[in-house]
Amino acid sequence: MVKIKPDTKRNAYTLTFGSIIALMLLLTAMLSWPAYSLNLLLLFLAAFIAVILGVAKILEPETSLELDETGLTFFHVKGRFHLAWQDIQRFDIPTIGTREPLHYLGIKLRHPEALLNSISPRLTSHFIVEQRALLVLAMRYNSDCPSCASDHMFDVRDYLSPNKTRYSGLNAMLGHRMALLNELLGYHIYISASSLDRPLEDFLPLIREMHQHH
Repeated sequence: MVKIKPDTKRNAYTLTFGSIIALMLLLTAMLSWPAYSLNLLLLFLAAFIAVILGVAKILEPETSLELDETGLTFFHVKGRFHLAWQDIQRFDIPTIGTREPLHYLGIKLRHPEALLNSISPRLTSHFIVEQRALLVLAMRYNSDCPSCASDHMFDVRDYLSPNKTRYSGLNAMLGHRMALLNELLGYHIYISASSLDRPLEDFLPLIREMHQHH
């Protein structure tokens, strides 16, 4: 089994505790020098946001991906999903425009049910919201109607998969999103490079080897 730790976990405790110390110092300064409190307020807010970001990093799972003989499992603070190797067609780094690589690991499935039947509801919602920017970017460069992204952002219609499985609700929205991104960029699932512990170029040979072996 290979366990991948997310890059976002690095320096999480340093960021959190450093920001807490900065908050305390700034609060002391604001109380000691009231005349400068407005000037220090922006720094205080920035330090407070840094604390929130640090805590979010700490709460993320220690492992983002597990690769074993059965397939890959993706872990997130909002849930998880599992994909069997036989349900995956290929992996690569998606590109856009003049072949500019995106900071995502692209996963092309043999059938969308592989994800829709295993993903948790909270993670489904997270993917739909998180990948809005990716959809806008894909439609800007690869669509005949770049301004139509908002029309496809939250497709609430029932989704009928190629294998004639019908989905509704969040799973239907994710199904439509997967189908559209596959049409525009060539992959169904996009995992951020920040979820990996090494550059995408170094991670691809590892996951391809395990895919081919199993």
